[in-house]
Amino acid sequence: MINYPATASLINDLSNDDLSLCITGIGERVGGLGVYSAVGLTILDRISTTGLSTFGDLVARAITTVHLHGADGTQFAEVALYDETGLLRLERLDGIGELHDISLEGDAMILVSTGNDRIVRYQAGQGFQPSFETLLTSKRQIDTWHVNCVTPHNGELFATAFGRRSGWTWRRSGKAGAAASANETGELFNVTTGEIVAKGFTKPHSPRRWKDSWILADSGKGSVVVIPDDGDLTTIDCGGWTRGVVIVGDHALVGVSVRRGAQAQEDSQESQLKVIDLIAKTVIATEPLPFEEVYELVTIPNRLIAGLQRGVATNALRIYERSRAEDLWPRAEDNPLTRPLPEQDWFATITAQIPPTVQAAQELEISVTLTYLGSTPVASIGDTAVSLGWYWDNAAGEEQGRCGFGQILTQGSTTTLMCPITVPYEIGTHQFHLGMVQESVAWFEGGIDLEILVSSES
Repeated sequence: MINYPATASLINDLSNDDLSLCITGIGERVGGLGVYSAVGLTILDRISTTGLSTFGDLVARAITTVHLHGADGTQFAEVALYDETGLLRLERLDGIGELHDISLEGDAMILVSTGNDRIVRYQAGQGFQPSFETLLTSKRQIDTWHVNCVTPHNGELFATAFGRRSGWTWRRSGKAGAAASANETGELFNVTTGEIVAKGFTKPHSPRRWKDSWILADSGKGSVVVIPDDGDLTTIDCGGWTRGVVIVGDHALVGVSVRRGAQAQEDSQESQLKVIDLIAKTVIATEPLPFEEVYELVTIPNRLIAGLQRGVATNALRIYERSRAEDLWPRAEDNPLTRPLPEQDWFATITAQIPPTVQAAQELEISVTLTYLGSTPVASIGDTAVSLGWYWDNAAGEEQGRCGFGQILTQGSTTTLMCPITVPYEIGTHQFHLGMVQESVAWFEGGIDLEILVSSES
């Protein structure tokens, strides 16, 4: 549920642009990935995640791998790549330490390797061997800068860092590390040219561009700052650890978490999404978030959300074989997925935009959203597979097809599919039906029936 009209309005603005707001969270207890819609936040999974980026038809996700090392002691990171279908591949990147941020750049990825003070450009090389180009590194390469977030602007790359130290690391415990970490040594800098754009911040993150200004999260101060190219800096208090910023028009959506250490008692004891009016320089809405710590906010094209949600569940047969069904039904005879459904389960709702006139023999791609209403779980596997189906003129005829689900559907499950439909060769008016069907059993109630004109021209 969205509590404030201001938040709902911005989410609606994104939806009108075919975008959704995605939020990542980190934490051993409550991390993950969520997406906002008009009805509120939906948690897609609970895999702790730092950076998130999209470019073209891909989404790149930085899986949290803090302090992980391979068998030879080398630090490594994990990046998940998604497309519209689901998980495309999972990459283990040796030599990348504590991956904090990621930015897709054409066929390459910019990676922020915080654990060893590096920013690198990664490309898959021949024989699946990765190719790394170092864009930034410190002398000691042991988290003495704590470089953390990057953003491109006008063909150049910009980043934030906690400060450039030569002795201790930002992960170091003890009084020396703690005292130094409180200093206002943080900076926003141009990675491409080396120029420092602004400094004097406390643990800054999430640089973003708005009009003729930079916006960034001054995390240690619990604020967001507006840095004009010409003019004085403005600070907007947010009452917690700020990190993750999205600009929507003249507003900023900001993730806010409970600060670590002694300052925690000053903050709200829950993570939040705050909406800032950048013209008025004030917070106008606050929404609760179910994460231990918020890390990133990113807008993702709506067409890619289903792939993020589906993840590895792209093959229903593999899901079935790898024990998902067995976990639900330990005894094979109790498994309902391979049995005919009772008549009371033959119900679904279907919505789709289907043109009234189509060209003969063409292949249509129709986006279909369906909600399964039966009480027995179903899947597109076996001799009695349940799927989305279509036919022209006659359910028993040859002109029909199926589109399977990449998941098990339970009562109330909603999924969106791109369904390929082959148009008949015969010119004239045809009856068309689209709906859920169980093979050798029945077509479900709630399908779509239309008269469609098949013409020789589109």
